[in-house]
Amino acid sequence: MYKIGILEDRQKEIDNVILVIMENGRFIDNIPEITEESFVIYKVDDHVKVKNQIIRAIENDINENVIQGLIVDYKIDTKKDIFTGADVVRQIKDTLTEFPIVILTAAVDMSRTSVYVDPDKTYNKEVFFNVDKPESLELTKNIFRNMERYVQLREKLEVELDQELNNLGNEFSDLTLSKVIKIENELSKYKKLEMTQIDKTLDISVLKETMETLRNIEESID
Repeated sequence: MYKIGILEDRQKEIDNVILVIMENGRFIDNIPEITEESFVIYKVDDHVKVKNQIIRAIENDINENVIQGLIVDYKIDTKKDIFTGADVVRQIKDTLTEFPIVILTAAVDMSRTSVYVDPDKTYNKEVFFNVDKPESLELTKNIFRNMERYVQLREKLEVELDQELNNLGNEFSDLTLSKVIKIENELSKYKKLEMTQIDKTLDISVLKETMETLRNIEESID
């Protein structure tokens, strides 16, 4: 099952997004069943959750593979903070460049001005919410195409990384390490890596240098 995150400050709009995707999903072949459990709602209420807290929650769900796509309203009003969908895209895309995000707005031209926002992933609400029009179905298909691509490439990279890390554990070599680093660099576009193999290698190198220095000091004292 794919799960789609929704960041919107109005319940009516959240309901509209869910209804549109569920309705259009009936006419899309080869996708998992869509139910109300297919959506993760990032609620905006009086108590939160300023922009950075919301974005951290989203990034954590991306990293844990809780969501495979995100739909964001152009303007978010938390009553403690006002920010735009482009702000969310910018912060997430700074690192997770391959994660699929759609911005919904009634002011398409405004969000197109951001260099972080792909115009093809900026949907006009009037068009998207009109399920009687073929354009709405096509936009929904694009959401699922992008999620499918993201999931497949992420899983492929994760499998490749596991294989190369296993090879590295069995027999260390510069060639295998370079493969691991290359895969990690690519995978970091899909999810955050807490500690890469190059970090671990550098840590080991620093530790070895430190131990060698301590031994030299002890020998000089003796």
